Amino acid sequence: ERLSNLKFNPLLSSSHKEFSLCNDLDPDSHFYPQSFDCEYYTEGSFNKYLSESQSYLNLNNNDNTLSLLHLSIRSISKKFEEFCNFLGNIAVDFSAIALTETWLNDSSHSFDIPGFNFIHKHRADKIGGGVGLYLSEYLDFKIRADFVLSDSYAESLFVEINRQKKTNIVIGVRYRPPTDDFISEMDKLITIVSGENKVIFLLGDWNLNLMNHFHHRITGEFLELLYSRMFFPLITRPTRITAHKA
Repeated sequence: ERLSNLKFNPLLSSSHKEFSLCNDLDPDSHFYPQSFDCEYYTEGSFNKYLSESQSYLNLNNNDNTLSLLHLSIRSISKKFEEFCNFLGNIAVDFSAIALTETWLNDSSHSFDIPGFNFIHKHRADKIGGGVGLYLSEYLDFKIRADFVLSDSYAESLFVEINRQKKTNIVIGVRYRPPTDDFISEMDKLITIVSGENKVIFLLGDWNLNLMNHFHHRITGEFLELLYSRMFFPLITRPTRITAHKA
């Protein structure tokens, strides 16, 4: 019902295929990998995709695969049942699930899900915000508190996944409130994590419209910083769609 009221319905439109983070005449467009398949799915269409892709997708949770999910949940206490139902309807067991805007406080920890270890970091000085990670119980991980430089510009939580005879993986979840200029702090973070020579995934809500990178200074600097350290956005389509804009 809500989708029918949208002027831009991503499930009925193919116009998003024309979106790009780089202009056709920008030499950076040849630098950005074009192999990433970013699409819109319903639960049903996503399960169909998984079923049709079994021949080349290894969906079993083990040391050779990693499946990640990020959700801006905006109060896990209010949406925990809906969140669990969503996970039950998806035909894949995610290795790690990153949550932003958990809206938890220090005493809130009654949201365990079988098969996962849940860690979270609440916002200490005021309500709202907060980040969390559900990590599959088969993962051997440790928290990397040294990657959390400051909570003044963005709330964050990092873990390192240990893998035998393979490069370790670092997963970070960050939530950046829309009011702060965080580029300097982000530059320091990217420099530090890049120096680890590990596989790194950054998930979260940056409160930035990447499609506006030509006209919005902070967004442009954010993308330039990522590219300079060989980080690439895997989500290249609008993720917040209202009745009048996306």
